[in-house]
Amino acid sequence: MLKDDQLIRVKNLTGSSVVYRIPEDNIRRSFNAFEEKEITYGELQKLYYRNGGDILIRDYLQIQNKEAATEFGVDPESFENEYSWDKNKVDSVLTTEHIDVLHDALDFAPEGIIDLIVSEAIRLRIVDINKRDLIQQYTGKNITKMIDAQVQLEKELGDEKKEEPKRRRVTKKEETEESLAEEPKRRRTSASTEGESLFS
Repeated sequence: MLKDDQLIRVKNLTGSSVVYRIPEDNIRRSFNAFEEKEITYGELQKLYYRNGGDILIRDYLQIQNKEAATEFGVDPESFENEYSWDKNKVDSVLTTEHIDVLHDALDFAPEGIIDLIVSEAIRLRIVDINKRDLIQQYTGKNITKMIDAQVQLEKELGDEKKEEPKRRRVTKKEETEESLAEEPKRRRTSASTEGESLFS
């Protein structure tokens, strides 16, 4: 039996920030992308019973305690699989693992993981066309077109960053001549020296 003051590790499943409020306790929690925090079981219970709190817990915040997670509606089999994935696991599923693993994820994973699958597929520019098509079938997002758009954008940004090679405006010789030209003219001989040469 979990106690209200027991700390439970909670992780943001997504690459975006997640924020929730519990006004009666003057609590506002903000999770950065993939950030982890320790939250009391009592606070998580209050979040679960708030409007939309169950969706946050089930789909976007990963409760890293099986007893608490299942109490808040996470399927135990999902907890052992997709619910407990991290970014590295998603990358592995997209690039090296069998397509059936991705298929199961799209069937059973929380929304936060599915969002991560989409964003990582684009970032990694996955080459497996079957995986691209499967993601589109489940999410409606055309991964191929999104990758093409990203490549085009990067190309345009790269073209903008190209600059003419830097050239010096003044060479060392010109600097010397300019500094000499700017120096005030001074007599090379003093009046007394001139006098000596004239009257000696």
